[in-house]
Amino acid sequence: MNRQRIIAIFAALILTAGVAARADDIPLPDLSDAQPQVREKILASHARVEAGRGRSEAWGRYGMVLHAHSCLTEAAHAYAAARRLSPKEYRWPYFEAIVSQKVDPRRALELFDAARAIDPDYVPALIHRGRLLETLGDRVAAEQSYARAVELDPDSCPALLHQGKLALQNGDLSVAVTALEAAARLAPEDRAVLATLARVYQRAGRRADARAVAERARSAEAQTPFSDPLYAEVRWEAVNIRAFQQRATALRDKGDFAAARRELVRAERFAPDDPSVQAALAEIHWREGNLLAAVTAGRRALASDMRFDDLHQVLAIVHFELDHFDEADHHAVIALRETPDDPDLHVIRGEALTRRGEIDAAIGHLEVAVTLKPDADAGRLRLGQLLARQGRLDEAVT
Repeated sequence: MNRQRIIAIFAALILTAGVAARADDIPLPDLSDAQPQVREKILASHARVEAGRGRSEAWGRYGMVLHAHSCLTEAAHAYAAARRLSPKEYRWPYFEAIVSQKVDPRRALELFDAARAIDPDYVPALIHRGRLLETLGDRVAAEQSYARAVELDPDSCPALLHQGKLALQNGDLSVAVTALEAAARLAPEDRAVLATLARVYQRAGRRADARAVAERARSAEAQTPFSDPLYAEVRWEAVNIRAFQQRATALRDKGDFAAARRELVRAERFAPDDPSVQAALAEIHWREGNLLAAVTAGRRALASDMRFDDLHQVLAIVHFELDHFDEADHHAVIALRETPDDPDLHVIRGEALTRRGEIDAAIGHLEVAVTLKPDADAGRLRLGQLLARQGRLDEAVT
């Protein structure tokens, strides 16, 4: 091999290395306004990439940490580096696609398809892809993506909802009814499902059914969460205070109060004076039966200027269970301004007023409580006692 050939090859290698180095420059977002624990976590993850630039897991994990803290441009860069290093790893194109959806939907579609080439049957990805295809105007492909998701997981409420909504837009009422009725069976309190099903019934001429379901939708509160176990790994990387609170809320809603408390204690460690954290802790302590801790956390929350209407409701119940009737009444009065139809608060007011000798006012609150909740045994018993004391025996018996 002649000298010029060697020089040319060497130059090409240098150029290639330079391009690779530039491609794998480690991005670092502006952390000047970041919470201290967020800054620490991002810098630690950045350092792990520096120590192992050729490791896809280090790059991918860095992308997840950045993604969890909304550093989306830098996260996309890190995911792309991880994808180049491990082209068969599903997570990296999938997470990069999620990051790219809003800023570059066509690029996101390419990445979802790259992920599908590795694993075509991950249901959350099929739902994401269907929504993206709708955004890009390809309803046929979107319909196919939703149909495949439902085929793989017939109990996926989000897949059924999106399939039904798209079928409604396309005028395919038979598919829409089938999908949305299945979704409503899975999630009978999901407002979006019920509202969409009511529209389908209306379009199909089933007006009585439409009215009945629309009425259910108006009082529905729950919304079925979009379950994505892979993307949940990204969310768990977040260490900002809001993330701790969101995870605690999700765990509370599942009934896992101990895990919810652990998340809030972690938040408290980083933000000991945050009143919203204390308010959330007060509720969890109450649900776990730790009433004195609930009172302490509640007082710390209310020491701020922030409003916590739900907290007054919790503290009314907590103080009532502790036989602190004046404190319970104080919080019940405030809570009733926001939730005047809460029977438990009326029972608390009735008991407190009874103990102060304000019998007529107590009877008024207890009558409201029994009207709102006929099986409220404590309220009914106390109401009967007060009516009997006033000689109103016929009313006391009923």
